[in-house]
Amino acid sequence: MQIDDNEWEIGLVVGRSGSGKTTIAKEFWADSIYLPQKRTQSKSIIDEFPKSLKTAKIVELLSSVGLSSPPSWLKPYHVLSMGERFRVDLATALATTSELVVFDEFTSVVDRTVAKIGSLAVSKAIRRSGKRFIAVSCHSDIKRWLEPDWVFDVDTNQLARSRLQRPKIKLDFGAVNRNAWSVFAKHHYLSATMNHTSRCYGCFYKGIMIGFAAILPAIGTKNYSRVHRIVVLPDYQGVGIGGAFLDFLGSYYKSIGRKMSITSSHPSIIKGLRRRKDWRCVMFQANGSVKQGGIHKDDCKGRQNVFLASFRYMGV
Repeated sequence: MQIDDNEWEIGLVVGRSGSGKTTIAKEFWADSIYLPQKRTQSKSIIDEFPKSLKTAKIVELLSSVGLSSPPSWLKPYHVLSMGERFRVDLATALATTSELVVFDEFTSVVDRTVAKIGSLAVSKAIRRSGKRFIAVSCHSDIKRWLEPDWVFDVDTNQLARSRLQRPKIKLDFGAVNRNAWSVFAKHHYLSATMNHTSRCYGCFYKGIMIGFAAILPAIGTKNYSRVHRIVVLPDYQGVGIGGAFLDFLGSYYKSIGRKMSITSSHPSIIKGLRRRKDWRCVMFQANGSVKQGGIHKDDCKGRQNVFLASFRYMGV
């Protein structure tokens, strides 16, 4: 197998169990294979990253692979779901100084739906990181989700050079009972409480509720509503589902004559809304000072000290 050019970022070695995938990986990329680290049951996952990494960088790594839930960051590895563990391992692998990361048994221990969503999150993270990534897996169902630049099929001994187009994620949205919050409360980054007068909405993927949002009127402002709570389950984070959910809420409320806003200190929400064309940054707070009014989302780019921002829906 020859991969002799520099025009690739993600590769996939795939084949049935026992076909020799790991042997090939060791033969070609022995020094770059990620070895799962021994975990300490008493330590949170954020404390198990190298001491040389600043907290902001660790948060960035975890968020980049779709683990954007601060409550999960503070838990020990062994209490996390298999999907969350998978993402922690990926973030740990990306924390290395190696320019190439080879990940054996990729998605082997997670539910296949979670594996596909996780593969998409990894693809996005790798293409932003400047690193190269090779997944070694016995599952071919992740090909279109990982979007590799090349695939080596061990079973057929064939190397294919093409980037497959990933499937679209079809989401459904609708009003839900506020009791649904009980499933999502523990994943909210600030509080497990919710105002009981909220109007509540769900985000559904393949019939499963994977997101929850609570909306309240904005006090003192006519015809304004605000996002009170929004959570996407950890196994489905990192692929833009939260942004799509907010787009739906903004569009729906505009259709009934109300404007929509959200104020957040969550890094992933702020970064995500900066990228969305229908949301405008109208307030940010950095270093204890607040500036507001007429600030387009592009003006917030690169402000590493922003820890609170408000966005308003401007779409149709």
